[in-house]
Amino acid sequence: MSIENEVKLDVNLLFEGPKIRIGNGISRIEYLPEKQTETIYFDLPNHELSAANLALRFRYLFTGGFDEGLSSEGEVAGELPDGIWAVKSGGTVVHDDGVVAVARDELEAKGDYGTIPDQIIAQCPFLAGMRTNLKIIAALKARRRTIKIYGYNGCLVAIDDDIVEVTSGAKLGNRFREIEFELMSETGRSVRSKIVNDFLNAGAQYSRTGSKLERALGI
Repeated sequence: MSIENEVKLDVNLLFEGPKIRIGNGISRIEYLPEKQTETIYFDLPNHELSAANLALRFRYLFTGGFDEGLSSEGEVAGELPDGIWAVKSGGTVVHDDGVVAVARDELEAKGDYGTIPDQIIAQCPFLAGMRTNLKIIAALKARRRTIKIYGYNGCLVAIDDDIVEVTSGAKLGNRFREIEFELMSETGRSVRSKIVNDFLNAGAQYSRTGSKLERALGI
């Protein structure tokens, strides 16, 4: 597993973030094409994953409207395309160069909806043969815009700006917007801190929950 280090901010749906400029350690800014995703979260019948402070999800790209994919009752309409499975540990709050971040273990692997990838089974052996036992506990559809911030030696920070709708789960129909600032290089800490504080000064707030799953479940 790798360690993910993110700052999560809540903003309103119409929030306009401050402009990020080249200079002060930033050599290039890359704006990636907008994409739409659906993320489906699972647990075992007796909530063994949540009890172990783990989250298991399957995320795929979709091109249809918000009425396609997973229904509010957790039923899949048709065959889903291949996507990315991920298992994450519960987050630990860390104070990182003047900002509040969440650090967690994360493992991602490509695969199809019907099979948990071998890489994840290797890290979580208790999931072997358990795909049919998994139950869907929540699903989210999101419009994601990503900005990558580069220094002279590579990517420093990745910014994911998500407008999210809960399509299955306790908070069905809830819409929210969350901006994540992931540290991509140890040399990017001061750059990330500057950008995060600019967003806070523009009206953003630290996220009230540790993850999108917690928000979907109303935790």
